[in-house]
Amino acid sequence: MKLYKYRSLENAWNTIDIILNRRLYLAPLESLNDPMELKTEQVKAVIEAHLRGNGIEYSKPATEGDIAFAKSLVEQDLISAEFIHASTGDLLLAMISRIYARVCSLSGNPRSITMWSHYANAHKGICLEFEINSASPIKYWEAEKFERRFSARHMRRLFARFDAKENSTMTKLAYTVEKLKRLYSAKTYDWAYEYEWRIFRSESDRYYNFKDGEYLSRILAGPRIDDLHHDLLTKLAPSTVPIIKTSIVDGVVREVS
Repeated sequence: MKLYKYRSLENAWNTIDIILNRRLYLAPLESLNDPMELKTEQVKAVIEAHLRGNGIEYSKPATEGDIAFAKSLVEQDLISAEFIHASTGDLLLAMISRIYARVCSLSGNPRSITMWSHYANAHKGICLEFEINSASPIKYWEAEKFERRFSARHMRRLFARFDAKENSTMTKLAYTVEKLKRLYSAKTYDWAYEYEWRIFRSESDRYYNFKDGEYLSRILAGPRIDDLHHDLLTKLAPSTVPIIKTSIVDGVVREVS
């Protein structure tokens, strides 16, 4: 699948790293620029509803069994040692936060005037085109629906309905996992123009290294790119990666043949 990364060339070292080392930087989750998404209280609401649905208090003090379980998670580097005596809910929150700790955001749209303006230094930068198979698409929601669907109240009502079903515990667990996946891949419609796709990795991963079949396929040069930058990119890029000139036509950025 073709996905794109807009880049400024004001500080080109990170871009050079992508081209030469075939990898993408994974930013800390807290660096995301949308204040509506991935709020701790939303993740906590999903966990709290899951625990309550199974008769467990979120803030229940850790038992000896909980502590033994927490120590095993520390050994697997899934949580830090400070959470060994945490409550069940905070323990799960810490584990999930560590697994979904870093993200690389890509776009499915290389022609957006807004994206070129915001992320490629007002059209003076570039847009890298990749073949990437490991990213997941973002689903966009109306703001009010977004807040409601990931609220504690909504989750409690859902789990109350599951109680009447056979294998209720497994059903709740599967739904909790799916709900958290959706939460980490959801934004409001204000951001829909980005056509965003994401790669998530754990706290210990600083870069996403390309897998077999994944590679940089082309470099789209912004309509206002400096001639020197264009010439340097031509020398830097592998011979298999063409550099394509672009211009603004009818309100979108298009390739120049």
